[in-house]
Amino acid sequence: MNYKYLRQVLTVTLWEYKRFFKLRNELLGILILLLFGFAGGSIASFFGRESNKKTEITIFENASEKLRNSLAGSFNIIEISPDEKNRFTETMKAEKEGMLLWETNDGFVLLAYKKPRNMNILQNSLNEYTMFNALIEKNISAEDFGFVMQPATIESQYIFEPQSRDRRILAGFFAGLMIMAVFLGFAYQFTAITGEKQLKITEQIVSAIKPQVWMDGKILGITLTGLSSMLTYLVLGSLVTAIYFQYTGATAARVISILHLPSIILFFAFTMMGILMWNSIMAALASA
Repeated sequence: MNYKYLRQVLTVTLWEYKRFFKLRNELLGILILLLFGFAGGSIASFFGRESNKKTEITIFENASEKLRNSLAGSFNIIEISPDEKNRFTETMKAEKEGMLLWETNDGFVLLAYKKPRNMNILQNSLNEYTMFNALIEKNISAEDFGFVMQPATIESQYIFEPQSRDRRILAGFFAGLMIMAVFLGFAYQFTAITGEKQLKITEQIVSAIKPQVWMDGKILGITLTGLSSMLTYLVLGSLVTAIYFQYTGATAARVISILHLPSIILFFAFTMMGILMWNSIMAALASA
């Protein structure tokens, strides 16, 4: 490996990098990403509001006040008389929604068009109601019940505390960076190599420089392009995270605790080798 080879590889690398990396394209990509993020956040917020709406539940007007109080926190209660049960059932079949709940000696009966989405919430509400009645029946106060049910207190002291979970998170972060850099340069590989083959200019290039120099320069140039795009999105992600911590008051102590300099150096080295390896494989496929 002589100076001429390195100079030629550097020339091809910079040419490929300047050819594909455009600040305007990066800004356009960030803008599209922000638009998709805003749209996704708006959709999630909309469905979140929909999911937070209380579901209507129908009970008989002679239901106990305690049952009403147990259900009122999670449901909008509608009352009907027991004589209206058949009419309500027919209306429920026609509208294909609704549920009717009434209490029996053995528990409860739920009549619904289909299984409700918030069945777990209903179950929890009825569990609280049943438990409250059982406490009153057995003459157990809420304070005594809370004292009996309180968990045991354990003061943990460990000689060795493994940090494998933090290392896995850190490794996953660098693996994500590698995948991002590889996919960002994926299309450029076929544009740079396959496109030139179709335009019949490969023969002219290899007549001026060695094929090895041409391929090495392309691999390094496109790798550099992918890394630049990755760093752009990484900076954007860091700014968004900083804004999140600023406005939510969340602490960054957990993020800082994951950082470990020797692991960062090791994972960074493997990330760079992985990016070069995958770009070399894709360059070989594109040139085949």
